[in-house]
Amino acid sequence: MLRHFFCTILGLLVFGSIHAQDLYDYQHSLEFANYLFTSKQYQLASQEYERVLFLGKQPDSIKLQIVRSLSLDNQKIQAIQRARSLYDYDFTQFPKNFSKHYTKDLFEIQDFIQLNYFLQQPNTLARREQVFCSTSMFLHNLNWKGASLSTELARKENMKETDFFEKMTLEGQRLEYKSPLLATTLSIIVPGTGKFYTGDWQDGIFSLILVGTTAFQAYRGFKQKGVESIRGWVFGAISLGFYTGNIWGSFRSAKKYNKRKNDAFRAKIQNHFKKNF
Repeated sequence: MLRHFFCTILGLLVFGSIHAQDLYDYQHSLEFANYLFTSKQYQLASQEYERVLFLGKQPDSIKLQIVRSLSLDNQKIQAIQRARSLYDYDFTQFPKNFSKHYTKDLFEIQDFIQLNYFLQQPNTLARREQVFCSTSMFLHNLNWKGASLSTELARKENMKETDFFEKMTLEGQRLEYKSPLLATTLSIIVPGTGKFYTGDWQDGIFSLILVGTTAFQAYRGFKQKGVESIRGWVFGAISLGFYTGNIWGSFRSAKKYNKRKNDAFRAKIQNHFKKNF
C-alpha cells in the first residue's frame, strides 16, 4: 500500500509538472488513469477511469478499462455488475471485446446461470467463441451429454480445440469415484477400513487403534467388575464416540475423495479456458 501511495504521488507530480494548469482535463486525466493501470494500481485506476467517463466522452475503450481494472483488482463481482450497468443491462450493446471480458469474469467466478443466459443473447459473441465457452461450461459442470453435443458443434466449426474437448469428455466419464455408502459400511464392520478404501491410510490406522484400544479397555473393565465397572462404562462411551466418529469420517472421506477428483478435472478446464478464450 505504501509503495502504491508513493507511486501515485510520483505520478501526480510528473503529470502536474508538465501540465499543471490542465491536469484535470479529459486527456490528462486519461493519461493518469492509464499510468495507474500500467503501474498495477487497479483500484485507483478504476476510480480515475470513472472520472474520465464522467467528463462527458464515453468511448467503449474507457468502459472496458473500468471493468478490466475492477477485475484485475480481484473485484470480479463488482466488475460484472458494473459491466451490466455501463450498457443499461442491454447485452446486445456490448462490443465484442467487452463481451469476451464479461464472459471470462463470469466463467472465473463460476456463475454459470448468468453465463448460460448471456450466451443465449443475440450478437454477444462470435459463433466459435460461443461454442468454445458452452463446451467448456458443460465440461466444468460434468455434463457429459451436453459436452458431447457441443463438441460435435466444435468439430463442424473446425475448431482446433475439438480434440481437447473430446479427450476431456472421455477422461471425465472415466473418473473413478469412491462410494460413500461402501466406505460407511466397511467402517461399521471394521473401524478404519472405510478410510483405507478412500486412500486415507493414516486416519484409517488411527481410527482402528483408537476404537480398538478403548473397546478393549471397556471389555477388561466389564470382565473384571461386570456392569458396575466405572472403567468399563467410561471407556465404552469413549469407544462408542470414536466408533461413531469413524463411521461419519469414512463417509466424509469418500465425499472429499470425489471432490478432489472433480476439482482436479475442473482445474484443467479452467486453465484451458483462461489460456485459449
